[in-house]
Amino acid sequence: WSTAKVLARDPVRDLALLRVEGLHDSVLPVGKHLVPFAKAVSPGDAVHSMSHPVGLEFAWAYGAGFVRQRGQVSLTGRDEPEDRVGVTVMQLPAQSNSPGGPVLNAKFELVGILAARDAAFGNVGYAASPEEIQNFLDVALTGRVPHTWPGVVSRLFAEWSLAKAIAAETKAHEALFQWSCGDRKSTR
Repeated sequence: WSTAKVLARDPVRDLALLRVEGLHDSVLPVGKHLVPFAKAVSPGDAVHSMSHPVGLEFAWAYGAGFVRQRGQVSLTGRDEPEDRVGVTVMQLPAQSNSPGGPVLNAKFELVGILAARDAAFGNVGYAASPEEIQNFLDVALTGRVPHTWPGVVSRLFAEWSLAKAIAAETKAHEALFQWSCGDRKSTR
């Protein structure tokens, strides 16, 4: 078993970016992908998933099925317009208590990430679409070149936060220097 640190989370897309402890950047640098994203996903395409259902004694459960459709739905449980994201709906033995597993096509390309959304009828799985995953990563991975406007905005916020931290650290060093020189009044 490994532990991981959550680097970013998007509850609307039901996605999280994790850094697995013990997996060094030299093995897989942040922003690089072991699995390429699917370029096109169409109804009828074969899909394969791996998940880890809660309550099962074995580590992984394999599922096979096919793409039913693609569209915009809410993965949050609320059906608000701002919660609608691009999803792939699959005929697949998936359970709402085992989200986060990859869904691959026959070419081993990423079709989606299993979501926690529960289906009204059995053997239906929902997954954030490859485009939604790419948009999420573009915002979350601020150490690489952005490809979308939300990615640019996230870089600006990251730079602004860094600038504020540097300014605060500079002020602290100035205060410590003044304190060490005996100037107690200007450090308050």
